[in-house]
Amino acid sequence: MLLQAKVRAIKNDLRGSLRTFGLKVGQMGAGGFDARVRALVEDTPAVATVAGALLEARRALLKQLGCCTGCWSV
Repeated sequence: MLLQAKVRAIKNDLRGSLRTFGLKVGQMGAGGFDARVRALVEDTPAVATVAGALLEARRALLKQLGCCTGCWSV
């Protein structure tokens, strides 16, 4: 499904972007991804702004899929 692919792409883009700054998300269970990303970027405001926007986009896509971030991991 197209939306699922976009959710996965955003997640992978976030992982790659954070890795550029030496930040590694690691393996996350369902629902822990957003919190982990926010914790990693809290000390870098510029990165936090971009990561926050991507997380919001991901959340909006998950909502359109009819799922919440805590019950669906992509």
